[in-house]
Amino acid sequence: MLHQSIETKYIPQKKAFTRMLRVGFSVAGVYWLFMYPVHWLRYLSENQFAAMKSGQMLIYFLLLLAWGVEYLREARRYKGIILYSSSHGILPSEISIDHIKGIWPSFAIIGPIDKESKAWLMPIINIVLITASFALIIRQYIDLALVFLK
Repeated sequence: MLHQSIETKYIPQKKAFTRMLRVGFSVAGVYWLFMYPVHWLRYLSENQFAAMKSGQMLIYFLLLLAWGVEYLREARRYKGIILYSSSHGILPSEISIDHIKGIWPSFAIIGPIDKESKAWLMPIINIVLITASFALIIRQYIDLALVFLK
């Protein structure tokens, strides 16, 4: 659907961000498969179990926040392309970077979209959210492993 000039720079960032989100959700989800048996085998008290579950909720909140904000941004990107398309009588697939210079910086997801772009705020926010999520996921696994060492 997108012009080649847009696809070559935008799609790799989109794929990398989506992959990071999927891995985050997957690794956070697998944690539940370890946490419940540990609880059922009575290695965790009810308070420890509740604390671990609430830690998971923060992880999901951060991952969903990153996904949701990026989803809204993507909708705005496509809206910009469609508005330009309809106002200029051009097919959306024929709209290149040159046509959308005004909204082009919004295509940055995890890094600047090109050397001239000054769009850095949202890529930094996305990276911080993903990094914080992964740090919390690692902490959750470490906390679960420490249950066996006590």
